[in-house]
Amino acid sequence: MFFVVFLGGVVVGGLTGLLDENWFILIIFGMLIIGLIDAYRNAYTAEYRARYDERMQDIAEQAKFIQQYQEKGHKIAVDTNILMHDSALLIYSLEQFAMDLHMSMMVFNELDGLKKSDNPETRQRAQFAFDVIEEFQRADKLHMLKTPRTDEIRKYGLSGSPDEKIIGTYLHEIEKGKEKLLFLSNDKGARIIARNAGMPIVEI
Repeated sequence: MFFVVFLGGVVVGGLTGLLDENWFILIIFGMLIIGLIDAYRNAYTAEYRARYDERMQDIAEQAKFIQQYQEKGHKIAVDTNILMHDSALLIYSLEQFAMDLHMSMMVFNELDGLKKSDNPETRQRAQFAFDVIEEFQRADKLHMLKTPRTDEIRKYGLSGSPDEKIIGTYLHEIEKGKEKLLFLSNDKGARIIARNAGMPIVEI
């Protein structure tokens, strides 16, 4: 629309002699600049919406796998990185099929440390992760699990690193026969450690 007005102004200005007037030229070029800015904003908005729609489709597909596991009696036990980087998947699963969330206190402690990070983005992600945890708590779907001592998880071939303590927490709960837990993590290293220790994981 702005481009059409610009061309129309040039034509009218040429026919009437207004193109010789500085004020008219400024108006015409002002319209052109506004049109270019508007076109850029529309293109950016369209690209953002396309990325958002694509991301939501990915989340919906991943949630289907989680729902299938839950329907078979399994429960999801999360790694810290899921809450930091894929919290939208957790919220979607809570809203769509009332997913239960099992979380080691080691995860909680790691998030508590990350919210004090010098990196603003890391702090923001950690704070949002606590918002997500609170949503599960309000829905009575949050299960916070005590982290076992290092000597209690050595029998699984694990030691005292944060990843191993998180995995050890869930193995300890499985051994007690309380839950059929599945480990959800987007960290390949953590998944390798989990498989090696005999911890079932979510395969998405």
